[in-house]
Amino acid sequence: MPQPAYPPRGYNDVPADTKGTLVLTEPVHEIRVPRDQALGVLDGGQGPVTAEGTLRNGYFFPLDPECALELLLRAGLETASEATDEVGDRTEPFEEYVGGASDRLAIVAVRAEQRFLRDQQLRRWGSSCSPCGRSLPEELLVAAHIKPRWACSENERTDTRNVSMLAGPGRPRSEGR
Repeated sequence: MPQPAYPPRGYNDVPADTKGTLVLTEPVHEIRVPRDQALGVLDGGQGPVTAEGTLRNGYFFPLDPECALELLLRAGLETASEATDEVGDRTEPFEEYVGGASDRLAIVAVRAEQRFLRDQQLRRWGSSCSPCGRSLPEELLVAAHIKPRWACSENERTDTRNVSMLAGPGRPRSEGR
């Protein structure tokens, strides 16, 4: 559920009465396609491209599925149909997958709110460790729930009042100083 929040860092000129929707995302995979190639694939005047063939300002745009597949191919990724075509009937059901030395299956739970909470805390309090007050580089700090995350409701997990900034595992500690 969307929560009231400070604007992201770098957006200092946002009016206080601005309304929006908070969407917590975690990228599955970053892809890079040169701008001129992307503009050649996308239809001008629709989605993220203006009628003049330049990029629009914004975050979310509808994208034609065929254009999206072409962009994935240009980024060097294969589509599901290509992967199936390559192996034909040799695919293995997930339950029977054995794999080889270069294969690995992974199921990962991602804390989607981590990036949002961290940005909110850094914007509000700066880059200092909450328990000791020591100023640290931002890269050394993580947003941590004050009570155990497993005991938080979904609303509490995205509430910035339930979070503090801590030096992450393996990072410098104040050691009582």
